[in-house]
Amino acid sequence: MAFQRRDLFYIPHEFRDLPEAKLVRAAEEEFAAALERERKMATEGGARVHMISEDFQRVQKKLNEAQDAFDTAAGLPIPARLTPKVKEEVWKYFTADQRDEVVALLEKRCGRTIPFHRDSDSLELEPYRLRVLIESKGDLAELKKWVDAANVLGREIL
Repeated sequence: MAFQRRDLFYIPHEFRDLPEAKLVRAAEEEFAAALERERKMATEGGARVHMISEDFQRVQKKLNEAQDAFDTAAGLPIPARLTPKVKEEVWKYFTADQRDEVVALLEKRCGRTIPFHRDSDSLELEPYRLRVLIESKGDLAELKKWVDAANVLGREIL
């Protein structure tokens, strides 16, 4: 059975004619085809595959870039503010001169950008944000890596 997922990335009606929206749709189709190839390789191999091919990684990166371009053009998604608990963790792990950057990163890249959380509120996003903060151990470079992981793996980071 072929993978037939549509609208992985929700595009509001008023933005559907943007050139970036069309690029997202094309990238989604390429992603779906690559995902089907990955599933087929796993099935034919007879064992669960734990590696993701370079081709699939390339297609996934292309889809993420198309989604980012759309978000920039449309001014979306509207960031979800941090909860008091998440702010407390930011203050705990990061120095005063890093906090503004960390807050901006969490609101813009570790929120409604996480798969299947486009419309989530701050409380629904809190576990992801707490996890990336804890795993970063106060290292900004590590935080960025964990934020990237959250945007690819979604619930798996929890």
